[in-house]
Amino acid sequence: MHDSFDSSAALKSLLARIGHQVAEVVDYQQLLEQEIDRLSDALDQAIDWEKAKQAGLK
Repeated sequence: MHDSFDSSAALKSLLARIGHQVAEVVDYQQLLEQEIDRLSDALDQAIDWEKAKQAGLK
């Protein structure tokens, strides 16, 4: 059931059926990808990959 809300159109349709107006449609897949990229960038900055390799992390 939770996958039903991954589609912006499906979520907007569901909300309209129960009387809610949607001011902005969010592309959740795009938002997810942006947040994964942001997390990846933060990890790259926080981790010393050379030390991680020396410790056996691949």
